[in-house]
Amino acid sequence: MLFRWIIVVVIGAIAFASWKALESRSGDAPARQAPLTVEQVATKPSVVTAANSPVASKATQSLRQRFREAADYAQFVAGIAPLANSGNAEAEYLTAKSLKWCAEVSRLYFQKSTGEVRTLEEVQANAAARPVGLSSETIEMIYARCRGFLEDPELRKMPLTWNHWLDKATLDGSPAAIALHASLSESQLMLESHSTIPHPDRGLDAEVQARESALSAVESGDPDAIFSMSDWVRTGQRSVQETAVLIDAWKILACQSGYDCGPNSDWMISACSWDPQCANDRTYTDYLQQQLGSQYDDAVRLAKSIGEAIASKDSQALKNYL
Repeated sequence: MLFRWIIVVVIGAIAFASWKALESRSGDAPARQAPLTVEQVATKPSVVTAANSPVASKATQSLRQRFREAADYAQFVAGIAPLANSGNAEAEYLTAKSLKWCAEVSRLYFQKSTGEVRTLEEVQANAAARPVGLSSETIEMIYARCRGFLEDPELRKMPLTWNHWLDKATLDGSPAAIALHASLSESQLMLESHSTIPHPDRGLDAEVQARESALSAVESGDPDAIFSMSDWVRTGQRSVQETAVLIDAWKILACQSGYDCGPNSDWMISACSWDPQCANDRTYTDYLQQQLGSQYDDAVRLAKSIGEAIASKDSQALKNYL
């Protein structure tokens, strides 16, 4: 349990470091590029057909569900571009989420430091040579989701604009965006606390403000916001084992509330990149049941209590679960 919890923390730090590296890589276009890149992808012949398809135009299908079913994120971004450009906070958030994921996995697997893109076959061969890693089928799925950005030189840097869309969604009131923005801000504050470089623009209460923003967002019941709260759990007076169970309780509640925890979800693909035990077409809930064993029921009970606090918008009670 201790080892698994440490791994989760390390992976979180690596993910954040990757985010900062994406913003500062020399030779790349600036991370905060103009939002017109969304319109660029919407006019590409390779994505116009999918953007105008009957599936993409179903009024009864939520944007979150369309994201979960998207096989190509470039096509998905093209399909919701009119909404995102008109200020729809949910479309802005999902645009950011799509671009952020492709930026991270492309840098990890498909893009060389020179910016050159590896072929699918090269990445599959590299993965096959490692004792622990993604299956050939999973890599193919990752490539399919981001291929619109990887195969078109004009769109290759578009995922680097994800922070622009996250900022817009946050300002426009998306609970999921507010929670993610707060979590990233808190991670940045943690890095700065160990830095010798002064940051005069950061107030002493910056972390408190970020946490309050996240708590406010989670009271909406948004599953993405709930999932992000697992990043805020601190050991404090708890044991390491109790802390790990509480972290998983937040994630269980997110899955129960509608967060995508299926075997082909972005989250499970990321988790399985370092732990092969989560494979075999299992959901995240299945994975936790194996990992937690007898403590799984404790995590479920905690998830129920957290859910009740969210439903009653009891901020003070929620703080007890952080």
